[in-house]
Amino acid sequence: MIRYENVRKVYTGKNEDVVALKDVTLNIDRGSLVVLLGPSGCGKTTLLRLTNRLEKLTSGKILVKDDDINKFNEVKLRQSMGYVIQQIGLFPNKTIKENVGIVPKLLGWSKKRIDDRVDELLDMVNLDPATYRNRYPVELSGGQQQRVGVVRALGADPDILLMDEPFGAIDPINREQIQNVFLKLQEKLKKTIVFVSHDIHEAIKMGDKIAIFREGQLLQYDIPMDLLTKPENRFVSDFVGADRALKVLGLIRARDIVNKDYGKLVIQSDTPAEEALNNLTGNKKRFFIVLKNNKPIGYVDKQVLNYEKGRVENLAKPFSGHIEMMETLRDVLSLMLMSEGAFYPVVNENGDFIGTISYNDIQDKLVNIYKEDDD
Repeated sequence: MIRYENVRKVYTGKNEDVVALKDVTLNIDRGSLVVLLGPSGCGKTTLLRLTNRLEKLTSGKILVKDDDINKFNEVKLRQSMGYVIQQIGLFPNKTIKENVGIVPKLLGWSKKRIDDRVDELLDMVNLDPATYRNRYPVELSGGQQQRVGVVRALGADPDILLMDEPFGAIDPINREQIQNVFLKLQEKLKKTIVFVSHDIHEAIKMGDKIAIFREGQLLQYDIPMDLLTKPENRFVSDFVGADRALKVLGLIRARDIVNKDYGKLVIQSDTPAEEALNNLTGNKKRFFIVLKNNKPIGYVDKQVLNYEKGRVENLAKPFSGHIEMMETLRDVLSLMLMSEGAFYPVVNENGDFIGTISYNDIQDKLVNIYKEDDD
């Protein structure tokens, strides 16, 4: 979708020229989210601004769908790409509907088509159109404004989205929430996204691939897993951090390691305690996960079953939490460390039980990953 060929950008100064980008070459596939990552002044925002000609190339080429961007009219090129910045940049004197509909209106869309598109996009980011479409930016929280900034960039349904540290000004709790909302949105829309960040955790979470820059040079361009397990030089290794194993856990989802061999670990909620105890002893198990309508409501062990009577539904000890399929192993491990449980039930989007995850499952996954790298 986007190809950078020997891209070079030099700023002319009074005393000396400043080389912002040094012969950068990389390809961005259609439908992928690529994070440009690196410290301040490394050239990542410059590369983004070159893509829609907010900056002018010194030499090299940038191609979109195999066409040189210099062949496009500047205004039409920018209208064909969504653009999101850290400061959001909503027009304070326009309603949310007017903000989101700006580019479609410039492109000559009908009023009904714009209204339908605005409502569709607000729904996608969990902002009720009836509640928010006629409000002004000042009436929204920072996180809500940032969501509107994202959907405004999607207003005309562009194939390409350019995002310059879009969530950097939001507090950590709201940032986590909007990242999750955006990832769900991207899973549905499959836009081609160039995303600038200086945060390695955000890059790992968001990116299909990550390009690490230093002083205008592209040092490594890889999928997050390879970046963490196979850094190409000392700078990349230091930049991704010494806790690379923990960061790797942020790349793996619960669905990737869920143990579905649970046949002898579950029992139905209406089972009598005496029967449950006999089954537990016969199967040489320490506990049963209690299911009601295929949803985990807790667990029972010998300590409970030896001294209590009745249905196991009324005896089950509740879990301190359930794990959803899309949760990262980093979050799963954090949950385990903050509670007594050595294992947790995994549920699908409907809350139905699909398996378990334990400490051993997580450790085995990490060991296998680094064993494969050694091989």
